[in-house]
Amino acid sequence: MIIRIGDKLLELSEDDLNYMYIDEGMEGTIYRLGNKALKIHDKFPGKAYLEEDEAKELSKIDTKRIVLPKELIYDDNDKYIGYSTDFIDNCSLKNISKLSVREFTDEVDLIYKDLITLSDNFVDVDDYTLNNVLFDGGIHFIDPGSYTFVKSDRFLLSDNRYRFNSFLVDSLMPYALQLTKREASYLRNTTDVSEDLVDYFNYESEEKENLKKFVKRITR
Repeated sequence: MIIRIGDKLLELSEDDLNYMYIDEGMEGTIYRLGNKALKIHDKFPGKAYLEEDEAKELSKIDTKRIVLPKELIYDDNDKYIGYSTDFIDNCSLKNISKLSVREFTDEVDLIYKDLITLSDNFVDVDDYTLNNVLFDGGIHFIDPGSYTFVKSDRFLLSDNRYRFNSFLVDSLMPYALQLTKREASYLRNTTDVSEDLVDYFNYESEEKENLKKFVKRITR
């Protein structure tokens, strides 16, 4: 298999690909090449993936926690077949329980900043699932295959934040709480979850106000 990543031409054998193999997703097959993850599109009907122009535009945007394409990948016929991203050296998402409250809120604020950047570039961000979260000490969202460019929309940032906040409150926080085998049903009523979260993250009492402000912000 001969591919071109940016300006670099590579010839990969079957053994190379087997060694580099990481996983398969809705967009295609994922390989690791050094500090890069390569996403090669599968040619199956109904598979959704980023078109060449979308991947190229996303590669121009700088984000910290929402992983975007870096370089486009072409086959030996110069046909677009995928893209590279930074490789996230993922450890178990269960390790999110090691984050303090301050570290957790700092991570979420970085994601908020990415959402502002993407909204400013008219990118509609969707597809929040636990399968698309990687954790290496920081929280990263992968798999931009369902992201779309939209025309000017003054509600885009609000929509992007709402979808992320819904995922945060309905999925990520309950998942984290379940690691300690706690009942997370109270999250259905998000009027005041700060005491439980402070206790869960085992953080100092003087930081409760920090968390209360955070919870108020994401559940408004």
